[in-house]
Amino acid sequence: MVIRVERFNTYLLLLIGLSLTLGCQNTEFKRKRQKAVLRVHMEAVPDGTNLTQPVVFGRSSPISVHVQTIPFLSEDNVVSAKIIDALGGYSLQIKFDQTGRRLLELYTASNPRKRVAIFSQFGKNMDRSRWLAAPVIAKRISDGILTFTPDTDLKETEEIELGLNNHARLNQPKSEREP
Repeated sequence: MVIRVERFNTYLLLLIGLSLTLGCQNTEFKRKRQKAVLRVHMEAVPDGTNLTQPVVFGRSSPISVHVQTIPFLSEDNVVSAKIIDALGGYSLQIKFDQTGRRLLELYTASNPRKRVAIFSQFGKNMDRSRWLAAPVIAKRISDGILTFTPDTDLKETEEIELGLNNHARLNQPKSEREP
């Protein structure tokens, strides 16, 4: 039996090239499919029912806030998410669709000086979840853009941004998506 070295090397090179190509595409494919959950809840007065729940924000100096169990905004309302530079760090800016913009305006106009509680589930397998922030409503938000400083490190914030943008890309009509 005679084995030709040239043919063996050609097959070996093709196999290595194919595995490298598929491996790179697989990583990019997973990145494009990564998603994140975002839920925005309104602060509420505890009433002894299951319509409100206490939640704890912040890992370094935790605070407890009662919120409505049912969120008024979700990732389905997100058009885009982006990390922006802020004084001494970064913030996460979430832009909502027309329905989300109206709901955000309604809730912020009706509840001045209350908090909005922001929850997210994120990661490659959606294996991490956390209450990100509870900013106080200073004024009515009519432009549909919610900006806050999340209780996450930059890598986690990038995962949330990627997941929300992927979800928006797949679920929002083209007319509402950002270019």
